[in-house]
Amino acid sequence: QTIIVVEVKCFRDVKSLLDEFYHVIGQYLLYRQALSLKNIDTPIFLAIPENAFEQLLRRQTIMSVMNETQVKLVVVNLDTEEVVSWIP
Repeated sequence: QTIIVVEVKCFRDVKSLLDEFYHVIGQYLLYRQALSLKNIDTPIFLAIPENAFEQLLRRQTIMSVMNETQVKLVVVNLDTEEVVSWIP
C-alpha cells in the first residue's frame, strides 16, 4: 500500500492564472519541505484542473519552473471528476 499527499487547487479565475500559480507553487514547495524536515517520505502531488494545466503548458516559464522544482502533478477533469493524467 502506498500513501501519497495531494494538494488540490482549482485555479478558478483564469485572468489571475499566474498569480494563482505563484501561490500554489509556493505552498507546494513549503508542504514538500515540511514533510522532508519531519522525515516523512511521502510523495506530494499537486492536483490541478485540466483546463488550467492546458493553459499552463503554453507558458514556457511556468513549465520550466515546474520541471526545475520537480512538481508532481495530478491533472483532473472537473466535469467528470476523473484523473486525466499523473505526472510524477
